[in-house]
Amino acid sequence: MKSIIAAALLTAAVLAQDDNNPTCSPGPCVSPEVTALESSECQQYHVFIARGSDSGYPGHLGPLVKEICDGLEDCGYENIVYPANSSYAGPGMWCKSAYIGATAGQEQLKSYAEKCPDSKLILTGFSQGGSVALDILGGGGGPGFHCEDQQDSPPLDRNEVPGSHIVAALVFGAVVRAADQEYTVELERTLSAGQSAREFNGTQTRRPESVEAVNAYADILREYCNAKDPVCAKGGADASVDEHLNYFDLYNGDAAKWTIAKATGQDFEEEESSGGQLRGNDNIKESSKTASGTASATSMEQNATESATSGAVTFASFSWLLAALPALACVAL
Repeated sequence: MKSIIAAALLTAAVLAQDDNNPTCSPGPCVSPEVTALESSECQQYHVFIARGSDSGYPGHLGPLVKEICDGLEDCGYENIVYPANSSYAGPGMWCKSAYIGATAGQEQLKSYAEKCPDSKLILTGFSQGGSVALDILGGGGGPGFHCEDQQDSPPLDRNEVPGSHIVAALVFGAVVRAADQEYTVELERTLSAGQSAREFNGTQTRRPESVEAVNAYADILREYCNAKDPVCAKGGADASVDEHLNYFDLYNGDAAKWTIAKATGQDFEEEESSGGQLRGNDNIKESSKTASGTASATSMEQNATESATSGAVTFASFSWLLAALPALACVAL
């Protein structure tokens, strides 16, 4: 029983966002420096943000977007407007939310690209938003997080607007993803204990037709998944909540540098510092500016020692336990 409860706690904790700061407020996600970049005007570079479940806009991705825009001229962002409901919202709500995100995201990209035909578009997403971003590119549908019936949505044709205007896409800790994809980056932290995130599917496996469509964007897509993240690397050893929440502590510099290089047609040179953390925009050529720092997505203390993927535990079996944990009211999936 003790081991089952431990596994249930890990499952619940993986769902939980920073409980001390559940909407990233007044933290960096909604700092004035970040929100000042929000715009619907035509810009040379325009970023679309798909936030994680139950996060306030713009969510964990805000500081990364600022770092990207610090290295580009005439850059801003808009939020993909969707519920970002977690499974706490009720049966099937995650799937309904992700479908709305995929269709709304495609419509927002299309509307902006038609209004601003000279703009270069950048797509970003974290956790549920990471799945939404992949759905926007490759189409979505099928099983999601504790739901089996996400409505089908079509892929974006890269040769037509708005797909033809996308110059870079970043995905972090996606719930629905596929193993063995070359766009999944392999860095010191994503390679752990002899395992690579490329070996694992997500909480749910992305359908083959969606994987094929996503791969049309493989040269401008960079996916981050830690090998110990139980959300995007189902079945990995030593699963840890921290490994789902630390992307923006570890990879903002690398992600910003890569995005700036893709957006401006420059060479990308990846340099790793100790401990798996990566440098900022030092090697971007002269059009780059100094990056302003990295996000501080707060890691939660993890006492459960068993994997959430232990098979014997289901979310429904422990609804009584989850209801008793107010700290888990805000979800990151």
